[in-house]
Amino acid sequence: ANARDEPARSVPASFAMVESEAQKWLDDADEARKAVDQYSSAVPTELVEYYAKKKGLSIKDPQVAKLIAVSTEEFLTRVLGDAVELTKKLQSSTVAGRKEATTDENQNNDLTLHMDILAKALKDNGVNVSGSQYYFE
Repeated sequence: ANARDEPARSVPASFAMVESEAQKWLDDADEARKAVDQYSSAVPTELVEYYAKKKGLSIKDPQVAKLIAVSTEEFLTRVLGDAVELTKKLQSSTVAGRKEATTDENQNNDLTLHMDILAKALKDNGVNVSGSQYYFE
């Protein structure tokens, strides 16, 4: 076969679009990195490094530990937010279901987190709690 007999291969017209999307992804990643660097997480990076080391991982890049810490905080915030909403729904349906709720019960805004509500909130976020075991889906 002769090279002249092969069809000509050209760069697709969409290459510029792909290159543009790749640059946007890099810009977004850089912006996210800067935001993580500036954020002060409630989860200490030392805690992340401790558990990583306990599992046999060494985290050499401090940004990796920081990103895990920020992600952990975001996960906790999401799970606890879901638990609050579930608790409020349960509490309001319980109070509405009873004909006589005392004034003290109506004025008490403290919410108590129970294991069944936490298990539901965790399950809604991909963690299945079963007895003393748990696993991620």
